[in-house]
Amino acid sequence: MSCLKKKYHLTILIIVILGLLSTILFIFYKPYFLQSISGRAGNQGTISLFVEGVDGEAPSVNITYPLDGETYTSHRTELNYTVSDNFGLSACWYSLNSGATNVSITCGNNASGITSSEGSNTWIVYANDTSGNENSSSVTFSVSSSVSPPAGTGSGGGGGGGGGLPTLASPRFEVSPEELNIFVVSGETGEGEIFVKNLHNSDISVDIELTGIGEFTSLNTNRIYLEKGVSKSVLVFVSPDEQGVYAGKIIFKSANTLKEVLVLVNVRSGQALFDVSLTIPERYKKIFSGEGLKAFVSLLQVGPAAEVDVIANYIIKDFFGNTLLEEKETFRVYEKKDLGKEFSRLDLPSGDYVMAVEVTYPGGFAVSSAHFEVGSRINRTLVFAGVIVLISAIVIGWSILRYKKSKKYYIRRKR
Repeated sequence: MSCLKKKYHLTILIIVILGLLSTILFIFYKPYFLQSISGRAGNQGTISLFVEGVDGEAPSVNITYPLDGETYTSHRTELNYTVSDNFGLSACWYSLNSGATNVSITCGNNASGITSSEGSNTWIVYANDTSGNENSSSVTFSVSSSVSPPAGTGSGGGGGGGGGLPTLASPRFEVSPEELNIFVVSGETGEGEIFVKNLHNSDISVDIELTGIGEFTSLNTNRIYLEKGVSKSVLVFVSPDEQGVYAGKIIFKSANTLKEVLVLVNVRSGQALFDVSLTIPERYKKIFSGEGLKAFVSLLQVGPAAEVDVIANYIIKDFFGNTLLEEKETFRVYEKKDLGKEFSRLDLPSGDYVMAVEVTYPGGFAVSSAHFEVGSRINRTLVFAGVIVLISAIVIGWSILRYKKSKKYYIRRKR
């Protein structure tokens, strides 16, 4: 009977250890089971097989500008949004009149050159993925050109009335959107808008500065004063001469509280033969250092259909204006082309980065970009090591306990 009990306890212990190890592997390495399996097929090049299963997850869509529930004193001319999918996007479109009329757009490209109506507006962005799942996001805002903007909203440093503000240890305020994606034609001026709201229980002042894109970017003010509960806007103007993708930050600081807005400036040529979109799946929007990065790129001819040779330049940049990695490929496009791009390993420190694609073709240049984040592996390693130590402690403790019980049993039998 004693032998059977020992075998029973040993079996239970093995099952517990295997269960814990399986859980750890699934939690920390689950993403790798969903990545592509690549191999060689004779001399026919590389083939990729995606183990996807049934995709029941709809795309993620979020309108970042205009803001829901806001009242503007002038007409809005831009619709900014973010969109992503766990496998791939098929189509995107938007409506400016509560869904009555829809306009197609390349997924990931903001809508510009539009205009709102006086009074109430409901703008909607829709997205479809390659499995047919659909999702949408909507905002409702008002435009009243007869309403005067709050005092201090305009340009200039805003020096008047600021000297009497108390020094605050940790003033609370929020900025929105947290990421600004601006599309502009080289040689022209593009515009973005950021809203700052005072959440503190007294008046505060907020200083504003640019990093990474200051050579062609300006603000309508470098400091704003906010009364309790008041929200004001800061206008961002970009006038780049050279085509490409540029990444920078706008920093908002009040006492020891600091907020950042990531800014992506996509500069294309005036002659538009292609609409280009780059989408990073949700799985890869946050990766760990040493992992790979995947993105989907879509090219759509907007001019006369013709076979065109294009050069795609894939770039990784940080938000301080530094280019960290570049890869190029050349291919031919007729009407439309969808492709995937993968960087197999990115040894980058933790922080925010941008992946961009610059497409060059005869007589034109098109760009698109998306933000991703790199996290540190140290937390994962510590957790994994902690679990191993815990398992070891359990095994050692169990062994000691069994040894003591066996010794007591042996003494009783000897007596």
